[in-house]
Amino acid sequence: MYRPTLQMSVLCAALAAASAQAQSVRADAARVQAAHTRAEAHLRQFPGLSLHDNDHSYQVRDVVIDADGASHVRLDRTVGGLRVIGGDVIVQSDSFGTLRAVHHNLRWRINAAGKPAVNANRAALTVTRTLAGTLGKPTLVIYARDQAPALAWDVPVSGESVDGTPFEKHVIVDAATGRQLDAWDDIHTAAATGTGKTLYSGNVTLTTNTVSGGYE
Repeated sequence: MYRPTLQMSVLCAALAAASAQAQSVRADAARVQAAHTRAEAHLRQFPGLSLHDNDHSYQVRDVVIDADGASHVRLDRTVGGLRVIGGDVIVQSDSFGTLRAVHHNLRWRINAAGKPAVNANRAALTVTRTLAGTLGKPTLVIYARDQAPALAWDVPVSGESVDGTPFEKHVIVDAATGRQLDAWDDIHTAAATGTGKTLYSGNVTLTTNTVSGGYE
């Protein structure tokens, strides 16, 4: 009579676990895709809730599915092919797919953008007057963060501050006036305190402080 060896039994168990995990991943991917599709359908079915229009399209940023099957889908918005800064929207649905809520920060409807009066080179020049660094390619966007939507240039700049801290900034320049509208850094540095577990001393407090060139 055939008797499986211990090694074979372990291998079979591992394969079974891997198969179950793969099926779980496929199931999760299917649920995420279904939640995404459902969220976009809700936006088109109820356009007034998100100030949606026919030339708006969406790219999924995050999908969270609760234990009870309810979903929370965060989408970035583009209008006429231009990314809308401040135009993201969160769509919440219950476990049956019924719309529960739509959240966004837009105060005005966004119409198709016209032609920029300020070109990319002028926008980049505006940035170099106040910030030294390596310029990336300016991208035409619609800026709608806490203001009426406006055509603008997103000018990426990377470099180091005087103290050696690296930065990767985005400077938003109004495409009509050349005025700077906003700026932020994709690299976040801050002091922090946490707890670490040691082998012999139990829990110890860990503190990081920003210093020139990194952390201590």
